[in-house]
Amino acid sequence: MTDPTPQLAILRDPQLAAHALAPAPVWLWSPDADRILWANPAGAAIFDAVSPGEAALLRFDARHPASVQVARLSGTLPHGGAPRLERLRGFGASIGATIVCLCSRVTLADNSAAILIASAERAGRTLALPDRATRLLRDFRPAAAIFTGDGEIIATQPAAIERMGNQRDLVALGAEKFAREANLNGMAEGEIQAGHITMIKLGAGSTFALLVVFTKTADPARSGARTNARRRPSGETFPPASISGPVTSATASPPSTAIRQTSGAPERDDPNTMARPSGVHDAWPSRPGDFVRRRGPVPSRFIT
Repeated sequence: MTDPTPQLAILRDPQLAAHALAPAPVWLWSPDADRILWANPAGAAIFDAVSPGEAALLRFDARHPASVQVARLSGTLPHGGAPRLERLRGFGASIGATIVCLCSRVTLADNSAAILIASAERAGRTLALPDRATRLLRDFRPAAAIFTGDGEIIATQPAAIERMGNQRDLVALGAEKFAREANLNGMAEGEIQAGHITMIKLGAGSTFALLVVFTKTADPARSGARTNARRRPSGETFPPASISGPVTSATASPPSTAIRQTSGAPERDDPNTMARPSGVHDAWPSRPGDFVRRRGPVPSRFIT
């Protein structure tokens, strides 16, 4: 089916969905280094954009420091090669400092090339998990929500609340089989009582979240078909945790030594302080930048 929003099409790519809610910034640049094709919320915030979609509207002059460095990477990174560690200036680093990034040339679903830059450290202002989730949801036109690996809601749009009614977890929604499938295969799609959904795994391994997008309205003929679902005890997850570490590119997995240099310990958000926003909001107003904003078409995993 046709994706109802460009951001959903982007997150269907596992190499990008792996980074979608990561606390460290990640950017996908065009090979000519004049624009960001996609960024996770942490990466978008570095360039004063409140969402990945807004970051995709930015245009960079060839003399911009970020553009100069990406252009250099574009000319030296091999096609289909393993990711390479680079020290980059800017990109959220303090003045005069650098940050270590894992850089690679990747091939997207439409066979176009792009430069994937994944920071190996946090940069800029740290965004809490609920904030990262709400920023990610800003770009979705259809109703959408993000759930933890055990099915509890993290963030949602008002339109998704209307679709879910008083159900606030995936078991109550009757979507547990789709959650298992998404964890194993990266994505699942099908019908629940609230309508047709597309579910995408955001993150890698045993630390992940689930994006649920309501892509069609509920079918009245199915309105009484759902049986009462039990509520899952706290801590029980949908899948057998059988998927290993994070994906960093669409090419063959890089040597494990490269991954160890950049992975770091996963972030642990305190569940007692995890807010559950009732709608999508902008928690961090943007600041003026030294790049030029121009409106244009937006081009077509959860690590806590």
